[in-house]
Amino acid sequence: MLADEAEVNRGVDFVGIGVSAVPQPEKGTAVTVNVLPGTPAEVSGLRPHDSLLAADGLPIVGGERIFLERLRGPECTAVVVTVQSPGQPPRDLTIVRARYSGPQPIIAELVATADGARVGYLFLPTFLDESIDDQVREALETWGPLHGLIVDNRMNGGGLGTIAEALLGFFTAGTVGDFVTVDGREPWDILADPIHNSQEVPLVVLVGEETTSYAEIFTGVLQSLGRASVVGQRTTGNVEQLHLFEFEDGSRVWLAAATFSPALSEADWETDGIVPDLEVVAAWDSFTYETDPGIAAALTLLGH
Repeated sequence: MLADEAEVNRGVDFVGIGVSAVPQPEKGTAVTVNVLPGTPAEVSGLRPHDSLLAADGLPIVGGERIFLERLRGPECTAVVVTVQSPGQPPRDLTIVRARYSGPQPIIAELVATADGARVGYLFLPTFLDESIDDQVREALETWGPLHGLIVDNRMNGGGLGTIAEALLGFFTAGTVGDFVTVDGREPWDILADPIHNSQEVPLVVLVGEETTSYAEIFTGVLQSLGRASVVGQRTTGNVEQLHLFEFEDGSRVWLAAATFSPALSEADWETDGIVPDLEVVAAWDSFTYETDPGIAAALTLLGH
């Protein structure tokens, strides 16, 4: 699903423990996608990939019902969260809720390599936060020239085309495809916005079953242009562009208005999704940053 441009997310503002998490009903858990900086969750030692099992002894996910709101509550109140890190037994953390108001942060790291090569890693949690492109710009400027770059879209549910367009400009340029409607085709033109060697740096994009919307299009564009190799699992093919229509009675409906057709590929992304060049199947809650099989595979493709 592609969010309407009017539905801009300027960050988050809530009282809770300070995590972004995705429910996993089949496991009865929610898995931590991101730990927000300076929050009680970060102080308590929670990390991405940790599973959230219970809050005050009550399940976070029960069957098809989701109870993530149990992590929220009044400021300065405590909640006992049962968590499980990959490969570890469950443990209880007592966390005092606090307010967080700010952006959804990316994760930007230089990956340790055997040959000393400078390889960057960017985890992109969403394209709905309008600060994402500025955060990526800052990371690229800080790192300087790189020997390789890994972009992690495995938990990226997409969002705004303006964010995807800005990010693509760091890595490529030109007409990358068309948005196709019943009335015709609208070309998608990307303006180059190089930062150090970002237009030439070898790229690997990580994808998975949670990669949807503009995260799929971003990945597929770079793959179809030969700018990036793709590692992970086939995506869902959710590349329809939706527009929001509001009615006088207050009701709203999203209608599919366009799909995306890449410039240099005959692939049908809506039917087949983005097909990785190298398949790596691993659940988000089964590894840590240090043991990530996707990063390991990406380094192999990059020759480091």
